[in-house]
Amino acid sequence: MDNLTKLQYYRTETRHEYSLLGQRVSWYVTCQSFLIIAFSSGMGNSNIYFRLGVCIILPALGIVTSILIKPSIDGAIAIINKWGEKEYEVLQNEDLKDFQVKRVYKNVRSSSHSVERRTDVIKQESLRFAKLICVVFIYGWLSLCLLGIAVHLIP
Repeated sequence: MDNLTKLQYYRTETRHEYSLLGQRVSWYVTCQSFLIIAFSSGMGNSNIYFRLGVCIILPALGIVTSILIKPSIDGAIAIINKWGEKEYEVLQNEDLKDFQVKRVYKNVRSSSHSVERRTDVIKQESLRFAKLICVVFIYGWLSLCLLGIAVHLIP
């Protein structure tokens, strides 16, 4: 397989993984928005026991879905990074000089071992939302749960 074919293949796979990541994040945010709507509607109920149940059950569901989706989002990001490394290696050949785009790379130590690898700063910044959205929703649900319980405990 020549270098241009490899480059095309790597870019196609990267595009596919970005598409999957976008779908997963979109489904996740849609799920969370429905839970937030149900939470706010449930908190408007006049039955105190129903409201107390809502402020415990729905945040628990939000946190569980966040925990369940996090590995698939992290996995997609890891695959995108792996294809990016392969693409970078292929682009080092002189015959593909026209396909190179000037990017800012920095050396980063891998968390699993002490091997350094090059990462594209722009790509990492573009993946930041997908990496952090689960954590943001977990903290948001914890805050809503505590706020809901505090409203019922304070007379």
